Amino acid sequence: PRNYVKTSTDLPSNMEVSEFVSSIKGQRVTIGGGAFVEAWVGDQGVGSLVDAPSKTVQLKIRVQAAEWVNIDTLIVIKGGKFGGNEVHEIKLDASTADAENPVIRYQDTLSLTLEQDNWVVVAAKGEGNLSPVVDAKEPFGITNPIFFDVDGNGKFDAPSSF
Repeated sequence: PRNYVKTSTDLPSNMEVSEFVSSIKGQRVTIGGGAFVEAWVGDQGVGSLVDAPSKTVQLKIRVQAAEWVNIDTLIVIKGGKFGGNEVHEIKLDASTADAENPVIRYQDTLSLTLEQDNWVVVAAKGEGNLSPVVDAKEPFGITNPIFFDVDGNGKFDAPSSF
């Protein structure tokens, strides 16, 4: 897997070490093993605290993978772990891919309802492996959380139970 750290430049030689460290500490990282997953609300991406007083947000998602990588499922997880807290599960196939750029397997906006301060991560996965590049590794990608302040106190209050 690879860690993708959000910075202001794609050129490593132009990156400031302090910005890189700040991005890691700010959880502006996505992990990918064959897939690259992005999620954001407005202009706020992973690691952000998003004000959500209306209790409904529009979560933008984009999943990318090389055409030979089997990515067939998108999962949005709210405040929990796999196996119970999935709020969206979408099957990915040719109909969800961008016809002009099939590397983009999914790009859309989903409505997400929040009852209290919470967080969300977005994951994509597929069956099979990443052969011929890496054998015996299933493709996946997952974001760090986006945090939501629903109660309006300016911070994320972790729910006491999920």
